[in-house]
Amino acid sequence: MATRPPQERPPAVLDIEMQLRSLDNAGLDLSVLTCGAGFDIGDAELCRVVNDAMHESLAPYQGRFQTLAHVPLLDGKEAIRELERCVGEYGLKGVVIKSEYETLTLDSPELNPFWEACERLNVYVFMHGAMWPAVGPHLDVSDLVRALGREYSISTAIYRLIFGGVLDRFPNLKIQVGHLGGHAAIYLSRVEGFGEREKWGTVGDPRHGQRPEKPLRHYLAERLWFDTAGLFGSVDVIRAALLMIPKSQIVFGTDCPVEIREDSDLISFIAAIRALPEGEAILSGNAKALLG
Repeated sequence: MATRPPQERPPAVLDIEMQLRSLDNAGLDLSVLTCGAGFDIGDAELCRVVNDAMHESLAPYQGRFQTLAHVPLLDGKEAIRELERCVGEYGLKGVVIKSEYETLTLDSPELNPFWEACERLNVYVFMHGAMWPAVGPHLDVSDLVRALGREYSISTAIYRLIFGGVLDRFPNLKIQVGHLGGHAAIYLSRVEGFGEREKWGTVGDPRHGQRPEKPLRHYLAERLWFDTAGLFGSVDVIRAALLMIPKSQIVFGTDCPVEIREDSDLISFIAAIRALPEGEAILSGNAKALLG
């Protein structure tokens, strides 16, 4: 287990009025908020407390803030029950999960009922990187678990969803991935190269011979959405991602007020995205397809 570096939380994390002022200052219409305790710890009672508290806190700000369902994914039926409750009682349009759960990966057969429920309820899944992923002691220095380890975990989860057949078994499942998918797009060609099973001698191997039904690029280009959070306001990363991911699959995200904390930095980030040819689609248009 990696040591956890000191963490400083800005006051706006617990002050919804401060967040509202930031929205107004930046000219943003809507913010989707989640609670790290709800999707990272994830026991059933805590998830219910988080969901009820988030709904109560955001109710006075309808139209400006939304939240997602937080579910105890390891609890199987309880996760589905809580998801159904949040959709039925609160009208939530999505659910937040993390990229790994101890020894359970997102392509595990045990999760098939959860994916089926998400598809049936027409909710999208927001996959955040695991807060403290199992990346080994070599990253336990200079805060590299947060800086790099989470991106490794996100990338691994994406390709396990693809090679594990989750996106093929559930063709209407919608998944939004944080941080522009970590390293997944950057190393797409490398994963494709090792996907040539005959060349590398992995044909038929039960662990290393998996093949999805369609080319890998199909899943990044048509089945997954990627948000721009986690970049500390860097538009250069978005430009790089657009070389591999079509503009239709990228939605705006900020990780405010945790990473981007000053309104001036948020405004600059939005302006830089808007200056891109794909900017307006990223800032607003693509979210409609995800939420629809």
